[in-house]
Amino acid sequence: MRYIIFGIDYDEGHDDLPKEIAVDITEPLDDEELDQRLSDHISNETGFCHKGFQYRVEPKNTCPHCLANLSLTDSVTREYVNKDGDSEASSVYAHGHYDQQGTFESDRFDGFGGGRFDLLDDSDSCSSCDQSL
Repeated sequence: MRYIIFGIDYDEGHDDLPKEIAVDITEPLDDEELDQRLSDHISNETGFCHKGFQYRVEPKNTCPHCLANLSLTDSVTREYVNKDGDSEASSVYAHGHYDQQGTFESDRFDGFGGGRFDLLDDSDSCSSCDQSL
């Protein structure tokens, strides 16, 4: 689950420190353990102690840029890049969504049409805001 830590209360003079930090925690924690884990994360990320913070749970499969629901049909665009560069298409696209485990599921794809194509690490983007995921 992704937690967004915000409203971090630093000592005066630390205006350059982040106002919001995201952290993914996969194991279940009780409230006290969660507070401690988030507090430790702030200190580890910034190198400074703090006097308090707030947090919210970011819904699963949500775009971190525009908060669009990425589990809806055609909410994710995946680009496959032509490795040969000699085809009419330099890229082809699949449109889909993320399932409960965060795995891409194709909703529509026209195919490669010949050639060799590669899936790059940053090939998924949000269909709503066109930002890389």
